[in-house]
Amino acid sequence: MVYTIEKMQNFKLCGFATFLFLIVGMSFSCSSPFFEDKIPPSTPSDLTVKRVDFFGFEVEFTATGDDLRTGRAERIELRYSQDERFALEPEKNFESLGIEYPEVPKPPSSGKKVSIFVKNLNPKTRYFVAVRLWDEAGNSSFVSNVVEVTTLDVPGTSGKFIGHIQLENILFSLASDGENLFVMFPGFYKFRELGGEGGVVLDLISDSVPPLSGAQLIYDGEKFIAIGGIAGGVSADIPIFIRKDGSFGMLTSEGNLMPFGSNGFFGFGVLKHKVVRINNSFAVLGGIKLYSRNFDYAIKNGRFARIEMTKIPIFKVDGQKLIWDVVTPSGTVSPLSVVDPSSFSFDQNSAVLWGGNLSDDFIIPSNSIYLLKVLEDNTFRWEKFSFYSGVLWSVMNSCEAESYVKIIRVKPAEEYSAELTDIESLDLEKVSLSEGEKFLFGGRPVIVESEEVMKRVFVVGRFRFGNTAFSGVFAFLVDKNGRAILSKLTPVIASSGQQFIFPQFELPVSCAFVGKKLFILYSKDIYIFEFKNYEIVLLSG
Repeated sequence: MVYTIEKMQNFKLCGFATFLFLIVGMSFSCSSPFFEDKIPPSTPSDLTVKRVDFFGFEVEFTATGDDLRTGRAERIELRYSQDERFALEPEKNFESLGIEYPEVPKPPSSGKKVSIFVKNLNPKTRYFVAVRLWDEAGNSSFVSNVVEVTTLDVPGTSGKFIGHIQLENILFSLASDGENLFVMFPGFYKFRELGGEGGVVLDLISDSVPPLSGAQLIYDGEKFIAIGGIAGGVSADIPIFIRKDGSFGMLTSEGNLMPFGSNGFFGFGVLKHKVVRINNSFAVLGGIKLYSRNFDYAIKNGRFARIEMTKIPIFKVDGQKLIWDVVTPSGTVSPLSVVDPSSFSFDQNSAVLWGGNLSDDFIIPSNSIYLLKVLEDNTFRWEKFSFYSGVLWSVMNSCEAESYVKIIRVKPAEEYSAELTDIESLDLEKVSLSEGEKFLFGGRPVIVESEEVMKRVFVVGRFRFGNTAFSGVFAFLVDKNGRAILSKLTPVIASSGQQFIFPQFELPVSCAFVGKKLFILYSKDIYIFEFKNYEIVLLSG
């Protein structure tokens, strides 16, 4: 939609004093020190939207001049707003309701096209946009025509809050083997849904598993492995395993690195760290190491230290042994030591490290992002990384849950046939569609243009940008071009359609994704959300 406003442009011509003068071989313009420039640039009238993306859009217009349509204007002022009053009365509300976009080019000469990509916006959001031009004397054009644009929705990120479980006691960790959900520390429970009744039950498998808090869990295909944490005020300086039958025990450590002990890499324990899979191994990133088994003593007496990122401990699982090594990543950049970062696999040979707290005494969250990459010669390297996103938030106290989502792009077809199958009647998580296949979608004939499976990681935690902070969920997706898309999620309550408000996460959370459901454990509460593992995107015809 394009909003226009008709308005006469008034200006004063150069005034001349009543005296005689002779001009010999010289040029004359209204910029003479004897005369005041009152001629503004003409008003742009052809502002259009050329391209729309998840986090921004590109607009284009024809530049006008310094004086009407002559010469070159001094600067471009572009503003946008979500308030419709901005469009209805642009001259009145351009400054009061509009947000000025800083990254604008210098105006070209009159008559040439200007393209500006406005970025760092929110997906699936309506904006109104307009421009005006200024000359060097401070004269401005009127506000251009106003255009309306809605940024694209990031596929695979629309979810619903469907349930809540209140626990009798605090449990510390969620874990999944890919098919089932387990809750542990203290004890070991299996999550079970009551078919057809909408209820859930936590079946106790073992009450012997210790109350280990702050441990990081991995699943090796056979058992869960816990690295670090504390139990009863004492640091866990031996990795433990928990099988799905509830049996557990200690793992031995071998290799080129001693992980724990008086001369160990982690001292007598590790906390506020992450364990992430990379190149068939597991890397321990961030956190603090303890120089005493007594946690309270270590914290009160400064017997701890943040773990540097210049040397990364890694391990492989061999039965009931962990084979440890240490790598020294190359690269021109290296992360600062952080606690409580977010970390997850980007692909088989690299992992993302995002945010974390930079201070031992205060909350100073980081928004830096790095990629730890394994090279062809099996050496490691740190690289600076960036998300394709809007505002880049800092993050801490986070957990991550990996999944995949299939994106099916269709476009309208011309011919309708009663023999066409409704595309949503198919089991789209298992069925693969080919380009050119025809179906019904929403009662309309469509043709498949493409199908793509994207990695999707849910990042749950505390986020901050400037003075704005919130607890919630972001989705990280990797498309077929390797583009890392990051989108803030705003799930709705299934029963009412209203936006779900997350509790404030003052402590670390635990999460897991099983089937179509994202589970978030915080203190005595488990929150359950449902996300589709496929999404059909209807392209314009």
